[in-house]
Amino acid sequence: GLGANLWVYDPVTGTGSERLTALHFGMESCKSTDAHGHGSVVYVPDAGASLYLSEMTVEVIYRPVETFPAGWNFCPLVMLQGTGHAMEAWTLAFGWDGRLAFRSGSKACQTSSAIVPGINGKWHHAAFTLANDRTVTPFQNYNAVKSDTGYSVAQSKPSDWAKKFLAIGAHPQREGRAFPGEILDVRISDTVLSSDQFLRVRVPPRETPPETVVYAP
Repeated sequence: GLGANLWVYDPVTGTGSERLTALHFGMESCKSTDAHGHGSVVYVPDAGASLYLSEMTVEVIYRPVETFPAGWNFCPLVMLQGTGHAMEAWTLAFGWDGRLAFRSGSKACQTSSAIVPGINGKWHHAAFTLANDRTVTPFQNYNAVKSDTGYSVAQSKPSDWAKKFLAIGAHPQREGRAFPGEILDVRISDTVLSSDQFLRVRVPPRETPPETVVYAP
């Protein structure tokens, strides 16, 4: 991991913890022939046993550190394997000309225009909520960007649902679809959180060493 030295605060529990490193993705394309991913993906096997939920909130703290590839159209931040079209039960990604998107199967909820943040060295927050009524709402930097309903695939368990994997930073079954940046944190909650309950990134205050303090008369 790369040095981060950030403090992540959780409004739900009222506690925070330090993140010393972040994972860098996009250094090497994933290969479509390798179901476990290759080079730039965090792969969690058998995650479906815990992550096929009737309602949920998925959050990602990230920052782009490289230029998005020319002609790119899909850079996942986090995804749960599914079946059928695109093999995604759900995914939170930048895709389709830089629009933040939630996708489940062949159905997508995406922003109407590109909102990919510039490479400015700043951390950003992206999230989506999935409610019991199958309504999905993506968020970018704590603001809801759209809402749509009818996402039954995300809540429908396939026969082998417990064996489905979670992937962070890339689509491990699609070559070249890796997020070109760093991911600091991923949190998946089994309930719908409001934006004021999302994780917050705070830079620890810099302490001045005592020997640098000068007292003037």
